[in-house]
Amino acid sequence: AGADAAAAGAVAGVDVTAVDYSRVLIEQLSAEQEAAGGGGAGAVTYLAEDARSLSMPASSFDVVVEKATLDCVDCSGEPDDAARVVREAARVLAPGGVFVAVTCRDVDRRLESFRQAGVLATADDDADGAASHDAGAAADSAAAPSGVAGPQLDFVEAVEVPKAPGAESAPDKQFAC
Repeated sequence: AGADAAAAGAVAGVDVTAVDYSRVLIEQLSAEQEAAGGGGAGAVTYLAEDARSLSMPASSFDVVVEKATLDCVDCSGEPDDAARVVREAARVLAPGGVFVAVTCRDVDRRLESFRQAGVLATADDDADGAASHDAGAAADSAAAPSGVAGPQLDFVEAVEVPKAPGAESAPDKQFAC
């Protein structure tokens, strides 16, 4: 919800909405934007919301970027939380939109969150360890787990992201839908 969102908002013609669970962070980012003379074209809309239950209407966004939210939700101890976040992201994503998830966790764990959410039917691993799924053909016939119905993601690919030389910490994997 921070600098990345502000940078994206600076692109002409792009509306950016940044969501974070922390009201303190949202207030801080909003204040920083105001202090920098923000509020005009390219301004970021900052919202304090729970990613498991967003207030936005369905199909509101062309792109959804999740940066470690699922990693944090995994720590909640609630087994269905990650699937709820994924279902909400799929719900607010417009048809044909792009969902990008960046994770420090195992890609298979992320794919499992998508399967539990009912937005994927299956996933296949290739020889390089990347996982992908084309749900386009199966979207109509695939039954979602536990009777969950809703949007389907058309394609999912998980890609290894190498750490920068000498980097102490960097995401081990990147996951894109």
